[in-house]
Amino acid sequence: MFSALMSARRFAALFWCQFLTALNDNLLKNALAMLVVYKLALENGPVIGTLAGAALIAPFFMFSAIAGQLADKYDMAFIAARIKFLEILVAILAAIGFLIPSIWLLFAALILFGTLSAFFGPIKYGLLPVHL
Repeated sequence: MFSALMSARRFAALFWCQFLTALNDNLLKNALAMLVVYKLALENGPVIGTLAGAALIAPFFMFSAIAGQLADKYDMAFIAARIKFLEILVAILAAIGFLIPSIWLLFAALILFGTLSAFFGPIKYGLLPVHL
């Protein structure tokens, strides 16, 4: 059952999209925490690492209701494509933040990733019944 579902064309793309988005969010949060703790702010590292987790989660509290309304009002495939395009731009911003290195730029990227995840959440759960 599992292998049939994972190889089905209608579900596999959605699964991999969700998996890679979650992986991306967690890798960015952990990379930011490690960069902050070991290079930039050794004395305040644990506090800033905790703030990184909060910066990723806070947009879910602020934007979940708006995201649900947008997912119901507009075409979900259109919104999902636009969100994924914006995710590429935010990833470029995060890469620049790692190259400089800039804590503020990385926190901005982390908040933007959280915002994009908050807007993508209702869409991905709304698409599941359509595809299954």
